[in-house]
Amino acid sequence: MKIWPVIVGALVLGAGFGGTQVRRKLEMGPPVQDTLTATTDQKKLLASTTNVPSSNESDFFYELLTVIKQNYVDPVDDEQKLAIGAVRGMVNSLADPNVQYLNDKQFPAFERAMKGEFEGIGVELRLVYDKDQLQKFHAAQDKLADWNANGRKDVDGKLEELPSLESGGLIPDVVVSSVMPGSPAEKAGLKPGDQIDGVDGKWSISRSEVLELNRAFERMRLGSTERDAYLKLREKYIKRSDNAIPATRLIERLTAGTEGSVKLVWKSAGKPAQTATVAKALTTVKPLIGERLFFIKGVANEVSGTTVFDLRGSGFGDFSAMKEALSKLLPTGDYGRLSKENKPFHVEGTGNLAPTLTLRVDSTTTGAARFFAAVLKSAGRAKLEGDLGPDPILAYDTITVQGGTAYILPTASYTGDTK
Repeated sequence: MKIWPVIVGALVLGAGFGGTQVRRKLEMGPPVQDTLTATTDQKKLLASTTNVPSSNESDFFYELLTVIKQNYVDPVDDEQKLAIGAVRGMVNSLADPNVQYLNDKQFPAFERAMKGEFEGIGVELRLVYDKDQLQKFHAAQDKLADWNANGRKDVDGKLEELPSLESGGLIPDVVVSSVMPGSPAEKAGLKPGDQIDGVDGKWSISRSEVLELNRAFERMRLGSTERDAYLKLREKYIKRSDNAIPATRLIERLTAGTEGSVKLVWKSAGKPAQTATVAKALTTVKPLIGERLFFIKGVANEVSGTTVFDLRGSGFGDFSAMKEALSKLLPTGDYGRLSKENKPFHVEGTGNLAPTLTLRVDSTTTGAARFFAAVLKSAGRAKLEGDLGPDPILAYDTITVQGGTAYILPTASYTGDTK
């Protein structure tokens, strides 16, 4: 592992984008004064990290900690807080929408949710990045890593070899991945796929807004948009940025606590923004298999002689519960392979391969439920109604760290090939 990708991700990613930074960018003028100049400056930012000394990572961290403690204007007494911040930065630097960091309020709420007790308004939320921009970012990381590994010195002269990122392209949208049955969110009308626009008068700065402003400037520059129209749009976003809330805090506000209410603004596809005051409460969802959740919808028995599991809108889910369910449905054996170490995915099971299950899936089937569907389909134990889509099937682990926090990491991709 090289250190520079960690720093790059912390600088570029927008998972915690707040209003102050956005306002400064807006007030400094058009976000993209000149596309080539902006792209070159961004590439220089990426390339400058290749100068980080290739020392041992732990030594580098403690050297940096010592520098901060010795030189920061105020006393630094809480090293654990700094360490937790470093972990969060490292996780964000992966630029992977499948990675989640849970702070000391979110992790206990997540653990209770996996047992069927959902706090807040009764939703699961995720950060959604633009796939094209993510691919370009990772391609730039890979090329710079190659340059760094080979001791390349003439980086500035080769910046045009790096993929171009659009300004604001790595700011995520906060999207509903799952709505709990009977929850305040369901009663308010939220559905999987809805985008959260704001809460309690605070606005979530989204990728679409930044790109809209960038493109409005380009249209003005080309003469197809009046300057006054552009300035009016920019002023609108400056006002929103004054009351912006980082995505991570927005998620915490909607998923933790059982008292009070929130004034929520959200967007559904093809519809104008909706507003509602949504109460917080404890929403209980009974696990259908075992004691922890990995999907939330009910089971319909004897539908045309087939058991039907509805895995749509399933949220993240608990992977240990999913594996327990597989052990009850499948006989002992290998069912596909995991990319890490190219080892088989093994199940110690007590089930059989009949009767065939029907699994209802779509793009909202995520996390453990998605893995569950892929394994049962590979085993010939289930047929799918719907499509899981082209994205990799991922296995996850929940890793706890000091201070009552945790992060969720994809640890391997799954394929049904048993060879």
